[in-house]
Amino acid sequence: MRIGLKQLIHPFFEVLIIIAVLFTINNYLGHSEQRIIADGMGYYEYLPSYFIHDDLHRNDVTFKVEDSTYQRILGHDNYVNYDEYLVNKYPVGTALLQLPFFLLTKTMAEYSPGIESGYGPEYNTMVHVAALFYLFLGLIFLRELLLAFDVRRELIVISQLLLVFGTPIIHYVNTEASYSHVYSFFAITTFFYFVRSFFQDRNYRSFLLAALFLGLIVILRQVNLIAIFFLPFLAGSWKELKDGIIALLRLRLKLILGAALFFIPVFIQMYTWYLQAGSWIVYSYQGEGFDFLHPHFWDMLFSYKKGLFVYTPLLLLMTLSVVFLIKKHRFLMLSWAFFFLFVTYVFSSWWSWFYGCSFGQRPYIDLYAVFVLPFGIGLSKLNQWRWLIIAIATVAIPINLIQAYQYKHYILHWLEMDKESYWKVFLNTEDKYQGLLWKKNYEKYQYDTLNKVSKGSINFNRDGAVKDIEASLSEFGDSTKFDLLLVEFENELNPETEANVTVAIQDAETEAFTYWYQVPLIHFEQAGFNKQQKGRYFFELNEDQVPKDGKIVIRFELDEKAAEIENIRLNSLQKLTTNTMTSSKM
Repeated sequence: MRIGLKQLIHPFFEVLIIIAVLFTINNYLGHSEQRIIADGMGYYEYLPSYFIHDDLHRNDVTFKVEDSTYQRILGHDNYVNYDEYLVNKYPVGTALLQLPFFLLTKTMAEYSPGIESGYGPEYNTMVHVAALFYLFLGLIFLRELLLAFDVRRELIVISQLLLVFGTPIIHYVNTEASYSHVYSFFAITTFFYFVRSFFQDRNYRSFLLAALFLGLIVILRQVNLIAIFFLPFLAGSWKELKDGIIALLRLRLKLILGAALFFIPVFIQMYTWYLQAGSWIVYSYQGEGFDFLHPHFWDMLFSYKKGLFVYTPLLLLMTLSVVFLIKKHRFLMLSWAFFFLFVTYVFSSWWSWFYGCSFGQRPYIDLYAVFVLPFGIGLSKLNQWRWLIIAIATVAIPINLIQAYQYKHYILHWLEMDKESYWKVFLNTEDKYQGLLWKKNYEKYQYDTLNKVSKGSINFNRDGAVKDIEASLSEFGDSTKFDLLLVEFENELNPETEANVTVAIQDAETEAFTYWYQVPLIHFEQAGFNKQQKGRYFFELNEDQVPKDGKIVIRFELDEKAAEIENIRLNSLQKLTTNTMTSSKM
């Protein structure tokens, strides 16, 4: 079994899926101007460093001896200290796969803005195109892998559609396309295909290609070497696994050649370390590591913070589909369960088990083929319940796309989600929810309340209205000391309201507004929706925005769902100095 030219040049459904992805991004999720961001900058940085700035080679001078050599990268959080050098924290594999697209972009955009840095608009578009390309290849090899397990073709197309639109992978070919996950999905899925091919027909060409792709997997994300523990499932039985290994051991030349192919990409990683720090082996994740004694196993799967099955419920259904293998494929079921539990244990033992600011549990994206396999195999064995399960699975598509939209538009918080926050914004996409969970909290002990001004209550017609509340800056004493303005009132905050609150400050002399900020009324919520409560919101100010003489205007634009505002209070706050805060806490 092998992929022939026909399969590669006639990927009809894969092309349609990519077109559908672009349509969804263009018409719903929205394009991102900046895709080379956060961790993605580290994965990508090798390319501008080597091909534009010519500063990857730094092992001949330490930072202490000649810091000018390091000036360009001092602003990059992706570089870490290693001995007396600065080393890129992230592996080189993603940049290696992006390389053809980078060189083409560099050639075509030679005189465009940003070309000198390697981070201009053309390069951000380039990583999007590269991620789409490797998703496309990954889908082709996923198709062939499923065919190797005798999955019906129509079920393969359905599985591909569910994978792309029912999981965060669509987010990682768009907003965070510079991250390594789509590239790893391609490499691991392709590795799985060649391993399966070898075990099926002892095709030693497949073994050699599997060895090469295993090396690529390592330099994409080292932890993904864990993929080799999926070999029993790919073999299909203990007998096939044992016979395949014995067959390899008898061909030492093939083993040596396979080891050489594995080492080719690994050497590229080692050489980049050598160029940067003069060492062939570098642990670049300084200060980070695994704590295998304290895994966050349950959190990894079910936490509202980043739980795999909370943010990607399709994978829960795919995981449960393993039970379909119990009757006729017990070995597959057991080997799959072992691999899933082992992978989850390893992933959840990482010091940051939630993997930073990201959408969903992103390390699993690399291994999505692991979830699709039992789903496809199980459906192929079912008759009566097959289409009901598929119908249930399709519900995951709108949930995933809505959550991807929420994440991109600051509705889902990137890091600080909990049960209350999750259900507060569940499947809501209106503009008024943007930033609702991003309200900055201020520690009371860090601020001194200068003055409080009460403005009573105001009533509105049930049809809604616009009313202003004004307060002279003189009511707050020395207005130049403002750091924060806290607006408080009581209201039954209804999430269906479209009401807004605007705070403006007007200079008495020029009559110009020096400050103007509008926020949806629901952003004042402190204790849950649909209950009478004290709403509050902090408005940050600086001295240029607060004139010596003038007034504060609070404008309420209400509708019938928020027709009464009670006990309006304005509080001026000043940030305490470090010494004052220390003494106040003692």
